[in-house]
Amino acid sequence: MKEPQHWISVTSSNIHSIAYNEQDKILFVKFLHGGIYSYFDVPSHIFNQILVAESIGKYFSQNIKGIFRAEKIA
Repeated sequence: MKEPQHWISVTSSNIHSIAYNEQDKILFVKFLHGGIYSYFDVPSHIFNQILVAESIGKYFSQNIKGIFRAEKIA
């Protein structure tokens, strides 16, 4: 799977940036300490909510991690 070209930098102690492929409903997460993961079948409202979350890491842990199928891509 190819990495997206357009990443959105976020303020988080664990996450460096995120990207979203709306057509395929894939959320990409680049972590500060290495690793890029893709999360499958993520609805666009989840992507929109993480962008405005008070704590991106907390939102990720509660609403994405362990809920959507993930694959390490880098």
